[in-house]
Amino acid sequence: PKLSLQPNPVLAQIAPALRLIQRQLVQGRQPSIARLAHVCAMSEPNFRRAFRRATGSAPKEYILCAAVHRAEQLLLATNKEIVQIAAEAGFSDVSGLNRRFLRQNGVSPSRFRARHRR
Repeated sequence: PKLSLQPNPVLAQIAPALRLIQRQLVQGRQPSIARLAHVCAMSEPNFRRAFRRATGSAPKEYILCAAVHRAEQLLLATNKEIVQIAAEAGFSDVSGLNRRFLRQNGVSPSRFRARHRR
């Protein structure tokens, strides 16, 4: 397929939300959909539709995938306990991280760390 060099106007509309998601995850928080819609100056239903058009996934799904990616980075770059990594990646508890991590990567966070640190 040809590479389009035209800017994606829908992606530009949700860019503030994407930046906020990254900032919040670094701070160990997951932003609410209401806050993401607000920073994009959209209603929640319009934001959800625009987000799906631009990214191909629902906002919550995207946030959870990004949180697991943040956890992956912390697992590989630090020696922190899984409980601490769960909190720093924006999960309310370690079981939430474990379930989501296993679903997304097919392995637990501890097994992921062991495999990639060898």
